[in-house]
Amino acid sequence: MMNSNWVLSDFDRDGRERRLKEYKKVVFVRNPMVRVLSAYLSKLKNFRDLQRHWEYAFGVDILRKYRPNSTHVVQEALSIPFSQRPFLNVTFAEFIQFITDRETNITLTDLTDHWLPQHIVSHVCEIGYDFIGKYENLAVEAPFVLEWLGLTSITTFPDIHESNAVFQMANEYLNVPVGHLQALLEYYSQDMEFFGYDAIDDFYENFNETLRLQMMSTIPR
Repeated sequence: MMNSNWVLSDFDRDGRERRLKEYKKVVFVRNPMVRVLSAYLSKLKNFRDLQRHWEYAFGVDILRKYRPNSTHVVQEALSIPFSQRPFLNVTFAEFIQFITDRETNITLTDLTDHWLPQHIVSHVCEIGYDFIGKYENLAVEAPFVLEWLGLTSITTFPDIHESNAVFQMANEYLNVPVGHLQALLEYYSQDMEFFGYDAIDDFYENFNETLRLQMMSTIPR
C-alpha cells in the first residue's frame, strides 16, 4: 500500500535534497503563548482519556520536581494498575516550569513537538520555506495556499473553529507567577522574533486589564 504521509526522513540524502530544492514548502505557525496553553489544555486538563497517559509520561517528573511533598502520592499512584491510577492534575504553572527549566534539552518527538519552539520543530533556519502562514489567519491563508498549489479542484480546507485556548487564556495565565511568565517569554523569544508575534500587542491587550498589566510587568524596560 502506498504511504500518503511521507516525511523527509523516509528518503535518502539525494531524495531529501531534491525535494527541498524542487517542492514548494509551507509551514503554519501559532502564537507561542496560545500554543503552549493549547498543548496543556488538550493533553493535561480537558480530555480525561488523554490526561492520564500524558500525566504518567511527563506528570510524574513534574510533580516530583515542582510540587512539594508529592513523593508519597506519586509512589502510591505508580503502585497500582494504570487504568486505576488517579489523575495527578498538573497545573499550568508546573507545566511551564517543566518546559522552561529544561529549555531546549528535550528531544524532538511526536510528544514534545506540541510545545518545543516552532523554529526548532519546523527547522525554519535550515529549510527555505516558500510560505510561512499563521494559525490566526488560517481562514484566509489556508485557502490561498491550496489555490497557489493548484489543489482547489481536489480538496478544500475544513471548517475552522475558534481555539478553546483563546477563551481560557485570561483565567489560566492569571494563575501563573510573574517569574514563570518571564521565563516562558524568554523561552519563546526566538519564535516571537522570527514569526512576528508580540506578547502584548497581538493578544493580551484584548483580555482583562489585570492580565495585561501582569504581562507588561514581565517585559524588560
